Amino acid sequence: MLEIYNIVLEINNIFMKAKRLAIVKFTVAALILALMTYWIFKTTKPFNGYAYGTIGVMLIIVGFVIYSGIQALRDARLGLNPIDELSKKITQKAASSAFSI
Repeated sequence: MLEIYNIVLEINNIFMKAKRLAIVKFTVAALILALMTYWIFKTTKPFNGYAYGTIGVMLIIVGFVIYSGIQALRDARLGLNPIDELSKKITQKAASSAFSI
């Protein structure tokens, strides 16, 4: 009987971990959008091409974060593991390429 409770608790922990991961992603996206909005409204000079490029790149990044948050919530509802082997491999390659630049 105790083994069954442990299995149920482990499944619940996986679900809560995935849900927390999605909430963190949405919080980061909201923080980026809030800071970007503050920057846009507090600037006194007109924007140049560089500023528009920066805004575009930031919006693309926020879009990816929101998309990955939605995917994390969907995976949590389906009961999938939030961190799979492909995600680990992609994260490791991205980190190694980011530090090698």
